[in-house]
This record gives sequence, structure tokens and C-alpha cells, in this order.
Amino acid sequence: MSLGDVMAQARLELFAEIGLIIFLAVFVTIVIHVFVGRGQHQDELLRMLPLADDTAESRTADATMSPLPTAADKEQIDEHDRAR
Repeated sequence: MSLGDVMAQARLELFAEIGLIIFLAVFVTIVIHVFVGRGQHQDELLRMLPLADDTAESRTADATMSPLPTAADKEQIDEHDRAR
């Protein structure tokens, strides 16, 4: 008995058919969810998500973490240099 005979008797094509069925089921589920499953309320929430954390506090924190020195920073540097 050759290896080809053993593989032919193993009915491995069943795995390919099962994989195809699983893929099609997942694909159809995703398509249905995308086109039917979401409501307009969820669309609004997702549309505004990138701007959700854009508050005055976050803008202030971003401004204070600037890599460029401010006038106050320059004054502190000058005072430090004069003290030397």
C-alpha cells in the first residue's frame, strides 16, 4: 500500500469543505452586520469617536507638553546661565 493510497482513503477533502462552509458563514454574518445590524445611533457614536477626547483639558495638556521652549523656559535658562 503506497502513501497515495493511504491519503486517498483518509478523505481529507472533507476538511476543505468544512473550511469553506465556515468561511461562507462568517462572511455572510459580517456582511449582514455591516449593512443591516447597526442602527443610526451607533453610527453617530462611531462617527464622533475620533473627537471624543478633544476637550479643553486635553488641548491644555498638549500645549504644556510642547517640545519648543516657552518664554518662561527661556527665562529659567537665562537665570541658570547667569548663576554660573
